[in-house]
Amino acid sequence: MNEGQIKTQIFLIKAADSLLVIVVFGLAIYTYLHPQNMNMMVTLVILGLFILNRLGHFTLDKIARLRHDLDKLEREKRSKRFQK
Repeated sequence: MNEGQIKTQIFLIKAADSLLVIVVFGLAIYTYLHPQNMNMMVTLVILGLFILNRLGHFTLDKIARLRHDLDKLEREKRSKRFQK
């Protein structure tokens, strides 16, 4: 992968993670404002927070690996520049 592809993947992962956070908090606000079926909605919010936690750990690991690959590419680029 090149530098642009890695940066694009990092951006897309962060965007998907942010969108999931917005959805879970939107569901929590809806549950607070419209408590018709409170038990089901609270269960869904708790499940959403659990999924958010698990995916958060996964995305942090994935972004860390991608940043490591990006650093490796930048070091290789610098070393090639100094060799010339």
